[in-house]
Amino acid sequence: MNEISGGRGALLGPVFIGTLMFFLSVGAILFAAGKTVPALLIAMMLAAFILAAHPRLAIYLYIFTLFIHYYPIPGSTVLLLDLVTLLLLASYAIDYLLKGQAFIKAPGIINYFLILICLMVFSAIFAYHPEYSVKPILRVIFQIPIIIAIYNSVGAKDIGHFLRFGFLLLLLHAAVNVMTFVSTGGSYRVFGSANVYFNDIAMLFAPVGIAGYLWGKSSRSALFFGLATIVILFGMIATQSRAPLITAIWVGLAVAYISYRKANRQGNLLVKRRARLILLGVGVMAAIIVLFSDIFRDVGERFRTLADIDTGTVWLRVSLWKAALVAFISDPLTGIGPGNYKYIDSIIPSLKFDPARYYVTGYSSHNIFLHYLAETGILGALAMVSIYLKNFRTALKINRPVQPEGDLSVSYALFGAGLTIFAALFYLNGWMWGHSAFLAPLFIALTAKYYNSISNG
Repeated sequence: MNEISGGRGALLGPVFIGTLMFFLSVGAILFAAGKTVPALLIAMMLAAFILAAHPRLAIYLYIFTLFIHYYPIPGSTVLLLDLVTLLLLASYAIDYLLKGQAFIKAPGIINYFLILICLMVFSAIFAYHPEYSVKPILRVIFQIPIIIAIYNSVGAKDIGHFLRFGFLLLLLHAAVNVMTFVSTGGSYRVFGSANVYFNDIAMLFAPVGIAGYLWGKSSRSALFFGLATIVILFGMIATQSRAPLITAIWVGLAVAYISYRKANRQGNLLVKRRARLILLGVGVMAAIIVLFSDIFRDVGERFRTLADIDTGTVWLRVSLWKAALVAFISDPLTGIGPGNYKYIDSIIPSLKFDPARYYVTGYSSHNIFLHYLAETGILGALAMVSIYLKNFRTALKINRPVQPEGDLSVSYALFGAGLTIFAALFYLNGWMWGHSAFLAPLFIALTAKYYNSISNG
């Protein structure tokens, strides 16, 4: 809601201001009395009323907070992002009520979430420890209102702004990571304020840079996105995480290839030339790594250990995957129950004879498909995969030749993000829990909204 005017506004204006003053006074009293948590909640309600006037600002705040992994309440597992998400939902709810809308629009992908939730509840009934299933189910449920709120709060023209805002934030954080990494001589893994979730964020926003470089409307814009993407890749190198970096590279090449084919159909020589110049960017990165080999020595060693299948992280990951498969085989229909994988050693005691289990007890499977296969059985795993397959197919439809042109830098950014989200299910930790559970809903909502806008003209 941009403004309230007329007779209805004459009534709501004083009520709106009076409500703000009430919340402000109560919050100040609670804070002065040392009641930090209630004061924080009051502040959120106050902010929600303010943001109701401009609900898109809540989405910008949501994206900004994606880069901050922080627990504001001591002794609690509540993330700052949890609180900002509640703020986003509250601001949307207030805006919805003030507009007096008769119904809430929901993208079709919500139906896939509902199917998954039903199957998770079914699995939880037969779980070894049903009480552990509550939190994972709630995390999935929580994604539904996030998607609906973002989907209904954005317009088609806003989507590019949100993607570029996230990309610029990623560039800033990556630059800080690179400077920190260089200043320490490459001796430490640097993640920044997003902690280990920096790579998840980078994988999803990096395609914005590739698409912006290829489809930028000016040479200056293309050059900026190209150089920024190189900085972001070095930011990922600073974390010394291998799979996310490899993912960002192959997805970037996929976006470049699909864009090249599109440009070839259009006869767009500029985009075809930019696509070929990506090899130059790869060469520049390789030259930097060779020239400063001392700084990148530890990074190279971590990549070298990928060949050591009997030791190191590969050995540990294989152990986690084997445990997930054993759990699935033990109950292929319903699995061991949502949230039960962390306690798999007590559920299936024979796993303790695996030497690697000593080092990974209590971990997730580091493969969300196998994780859901173990916890919810074949039906739950397929339902989970179908969500992200649906999102990827929607991203593909955006870029079909029969679709209107739209903003191709946005179209291919969403394609790259959708491809990343789907492919990562089969070898990374996934998007269903923790900080990463807030990433996929943003891109799912933006993809659905953009497809709906170009389909309906």
